[in-house]
Amino acid sequence: MNALRYFTMIAAVAAIAPATAADKIILGVHPTTVAAVSSVGNAKGYFTEQGIDLESVWVNRGSEAIQALGAGQVDLGLGAASPVIAARAKGLPVVIVGLHSYGFPGYLVASKKNTHFTRLEDLKGKRIGVPVGSGVHTVLQMAIEKTGLKPSDFQIQNARVTDMPAAMQGDGFDAVLGWIPYSTRVVAMGNGKVLMTPTQFEKLAGVTYPMVLITTEDTIRKKPEALQRFMNAWVKSERFVDREHAETVKILRQTLGDRVKGLDERTLSEILYGYKHDRVALAEADIADVRNMTDFMFAQKNINAKPDSGALINNSFARKAESLVK
Repeated sequence: MNALRYFTMIAAVAAIAPATAADKIILGVHPTTVAAVSSVGNAKGYFTEQGIDLESVWVNRGSEAIQALGAGQVDLGLGAASPVIAARAKGLPVVIVGLHSYGFPGYLVASKKNTHFTRLEDLKGKRIGVPVGSGVHTVLQMAIEKTGLKPSDFQIQNARVTDMPAAMQGDGFDAVLGWIPYSTRVVAMGNGKVLMTPTQFEKLAGVTYPMVLITTEDTIRKKPEALQRFMNAWVKSERFVDREHAETVKILRQTLGDRVKGLDERTLSEILYGYKHDRVALAEADIADVRNMTDFMFAQKNINAKPDSGALINNSFARKAESLVK
């Protein structure tokens, strides 16, 4: 067989052979502004460029993403640090591999009859509505401790954030701790005033409040190359979200559809950019936050064991991605 005929045959085979299949990655994500980074990555083709076929599966909260990870239904998930810490403490081999965002979202809103209050301590003995078991609830407890009081000094009751405007209209709580647009809606309706802002909580509790990207030890062991390529695309997506606000909001609206039809562009942008998106690898402050939250949860008997932060956090994929992606 001469060389020309040989190379012609090879070219013909290559033309009909299927391309290497992309690695399928399933991400458990809440259908809110939390979906911004993955939505941008898919819309801009960043995951496809890295040979990743990304599928998003909607979950109602971070704890559901953790359960899906444990059941092997998803490869990665997103959530606040405290339920991830709790899951690891119970023996589930979840690992934090990067950030989605950081920044505490909670506004503490006092009811109409308590608008003269100026400090968290003023609510001692009062009813505070908060999503119990959430990261926001944990930070509230940490902030209370910093004032020299105890969570038991307050009547902390479970409340869904979406129910807070109606609850405050009916005088259901002395204060609620939630996030926009629901917390600000209470104020706009004339049923309360902001007692503490997110920045005040961050300073008082000493938190960065990372929203973390999580996977399992099994995924790290079996799919390290695919995970690295996913992280490369994640970094590129995150940087787009950080820099291109208007287009990011447009892409997010296309992804969420009717779920956000009641929110105008300004409100949707305020919710999304109430969080910071300028890094993916955890900074020392984020790592310290996770450690401090672990210590606090253990001291409060919310967990029965303290997971080792070295096993809980694997920053290597995010750091490599940040060094590779320009």
